[in-house]
Amino acid sequence: MDTKNNKSIVDIFIDKYHEIEKSISLLEKLIQLTNDKKQEQEYYQELVEEKRKLEDFKQGVISLAKTFS
Repeated sequence: MDTKNNKSIVDIFIDKYHEIEKSISLLEKLIQLTNDKKQEQEYYQELVEEKRKLEDFKQGVISLAKTFS
């Protein structure tokens, strides 16, 4: 069996966490760099949504961990 392509569930969760963190970081930078107030508001709304996703993700992981403990 080819183990290079087999990811553990932990690796999958870590990848998802980093993906959301990266998106949040990018949006924070875009907000700082834009001079367009409308665009800034759009980025801000996306940022709020990504932060909500991150909190939901964390709660999901905690809930899953409780299931197996």
